[in-house]
Amino acid sequence: MPVPLCPAPAQLEALVLGRLTETVADDLERHVSTCQRCGQKLQSLAGEDALLRALRQPLPREDSRRRAAVSAVIAAAKKLRPKLDTATPTLPYDPGSTQEYDPGSTQEFRPEPPTTPAVPNPFPFLRPPQADGEIGRLGPYRVLAVLGAGGMGVVFRAEDAHLRRLVALKVIKAKGDSSPRAREQFLAEARALARLEHDHVVTAYHAGEDNGVPYLAMPLLAGQTLQGRVDEAAGPLPVAEILRVGREIATGLAAAHAHGFVHRDVKPANVWLESRPGAAAGSPPRVKILDFGLAVVAAEDAPAGVAGTPAYMAPEQAAGRVVDGRADLFSLGCVLYVLATGRLPFTGETRTALLISIAVDDPPPVRAANPGLPVALDELIGRLLRKEPADRPDAAAVAAALQGIEDARRPKPSRRAWLAATGAAVLGAAGLTAVGVRKLRPPSGRPADPDPAEVTFEYDEPDARIVVRRDDEEWVVNVGDKLPASLPPGEYALRPAAVAGTRTLWPATVTVAAGEKKTVALRLVGEVAAHREHSLPVGGVAVVTRKGGVFVLSAGQDRTLVAWNPALQDRPTVVWHKDSPLRCVAVSTDGRTVATACGGIGPRAVQAVRFWDVETLEPLGGALAGRSQINAVAFSPTPNCLVSGENDGTLTVWDTRRAAALTRVEKAHDGLGVFAAAFLPGGSRVLTAGGDGTVVVWDVADLKPVRTLVGHAKPVRGLVVLPGGKQAASVGDDATVRVWDLATGQARAWATPTAVRALAGSPDGTRLVTGDDAGMVRLWDVSVGREVVAFRGHAKGVTAVAFTPDGRRAVSGGQDGTVRLWELPQ
Repeated sequence: MPVPLCPAPAQLEALVLGRLTETVADDLERHVSTCQRCGQKLQSLAGEDALLRALRQPLPREDSRRRAAVSAVIAAAKKLRPKLDTATPTLPYDPGSTQEYDPGSTQEFRPEPPTTPAVPNPFPFLRPPQADGEIGRLGPYRVLAVLGAGGMGVVFRAEDAHLRRLVALKVIKAKGDSSPRAREQFLAEARALARLEHDHVVTAYHAGEDNGVPYLAMPLLAGQTLQGRVDEAAGPLPVAEILRVGREIATGLAAAHAHGFVHRDVKPANVWLESRPGAAAGSPPRVKILDFGLAVVAAEDAPAGVAGTPAYMAPEQAAGRVVDGRADLFSLGCVLYVLATGRLPFTGETRTALLISIAVDDPPPVRAANPGLPVALDELIGRLLRKEPADRPDAAAVAAALQGIEDARRPKPSRRAWLAATGAAVLGAAGLTAVGVRKLRPPSGRPADPDPAEVTFEYDEPDARIVVRRDDEEWVVNVGDKLPASLPPGEYALRPAAVAGTRTLWPATVTVAAGEKKTVALRLVGEVAAHREHSLPVGGVAVVTRKGGVFVLSAGQDRTLVAWNPALQDRPTVVWHKDSPLRCVAVSTDGRTVATACGGIGPRAVQAVRFWDVETLEPLGGALAGRSQINAVAFSPTPNCLVSGENDGTLTVWDTRRAAALTRVEKAHDGLGVFAAAFLPGGSRVLTAGGDGTVVVWDVADLKPVRTLVGHAKPVRGLVVLPGGKQAASVGDDATVRVWDLATGQARAWATPTAVRALAGSPDGTRLVTGDDAGMVRLWDVSVGREVVAFRGHAKGVTAVAFTPDGRRAVSGGQDGTVRLWELPQ
């Protein structure tokens, strides 16, 4: 309805706090946007709500990220504004209620017989009961009682009619009627989770659908939720319990993330503390993470990415952006904060205020509320609660860090006492021995163990402790003294004991044979550094040598060219490009000139190649004008020669000194676009990759095709010529990598998990690095077509990759606007 008069201050405050209905709020927003008087009132409202403080606080002009974070959260919160005028009470067991459900709870309630007026059946999807004591039937399960209900469904206590096994039976429903897509998504997720067997993740017995309703059968657990434990404590938990519970949660998350799952709703209510039958008295409960994948189904009916519990949401989740496993790590930080202090790290009078606080505020250090906590735990929680996902450690690193803190708190005997008194017992029980420690003889009649292997680990990190794991046992070993370790034959998993950011240990496993002597060089691999100077996707990256070291150049669709030295603390140099968004970048063979190509759609878009001095980043003359968006540029080994490829299939060979076209062909690749180009050694021939799924070899003199390489089923996005010029590699939307023999036109091919947009070759030609639509950077062994390692860091697809000159590191740029540097295994 229209607002003819200025609203009262209380109405204005309700507006910014999101307490009004959609219709009233929209009318008030229109009024305030045109009324100077009401706008001034907004600045003088009394109240301490975090949202009001954020709106009133003058933001520095340069603090664009903070301003963007506030705007994004407000926009996401508006989509979630409650329809207060349509709210209705719910039955205590209604699937639409907000009551939490516990798969192991023993508190049950059953529907009461209907009274007058009759209450509609809350579970119409159940088939009629067939025996006494049943509520109904669903699939092969006898539904016995309701354990709990939540906004996304209901959990029953049920019995498998065939196996006579009690289960927790979860029924998931979207708001209203479940859409086919929601049902299929839930069933696919549930079937996949059934294959995820881990001690700290509640697994699934069975997933199915009956009467149009998907369901999931899980173990019926004994114990309580972590939220119940927090409520009992009414304050901080003991340090040992915080470390153990946190480590087990992180271990479960690491396993799930390794399988591609993201929880999206990590909180104490979704962590189960299982009392194990038959466990010794005083044994601590075992952590089980509940409800993997439920937030995925919830997102069917919510704005993209806005699913979860606000108090534990990561900033990127609160802003409605696409999230990955790093959002779970922020949530874990919130959980640890609660365990360590007894209170939430972020608060607000309303959901919007809470999300604003998460986006812009830093919580007090946990030691301010609990001075007895280890400093290392305080620092770890601080890293988990960082606003940028890339700044948080991964789940495996968190588990290792918590294990390290636990180990540091245990009494440490002297080295002599450890070797003499406990070394043989501890390591022998685990199948490990140390130099100078004699293995215990097996009991009489038991065959002797195989001869152990002697393994010397080389690991030059400041903290030389590693975690060695075999079967269900693991130990922290200091390998800094480079003494050989005696290992029984078998396979061992390795990881660093100290937090290494997002980096992991390479190799991650070692296998030894009886009597073998070997040396294993260990190395931390993964993300070393990153910058976020681009506000839009990165179009291309290149590595150059300038005064001061090795620099990474990146060209972005935000019209910026950025020069970054990861070894320096200085902020990267940003050069504005006056034309259209930058699509790609190339460096001349002498390393002195960089070319950027731009382009866009529309009459005002500029399609051009411009040149820059590598050392100064000053523009050079002689811009080259294109006809459509320029997707690819490559310098020839021949001086003053460059090729460009465009979106309409125009392919041009240029004389860069005269800024003139030497030869040009139109409608290359059937006019479906040229996406990559690379010269052969000598510069007489050039290869292009295009939207028709082919790689074409051209004669540079007249741009006549010499050979067409056919094999990709979809557009080819990346292309590189391997050293020597006898082979080339290509990648594309068909999720394959192909290595071509240029003499025969034959190719070796292998599959990748998803479409690949970027490709680079190592200086020695033995390895390839790819960037794909899933945000993964993958390293490949060319000789066997095997994936060596995969890194996750980008929140969206990877659009550009490059090797450093020594081949020891790789660089990537992504649709998320970030540029990342990766340490590679050697």
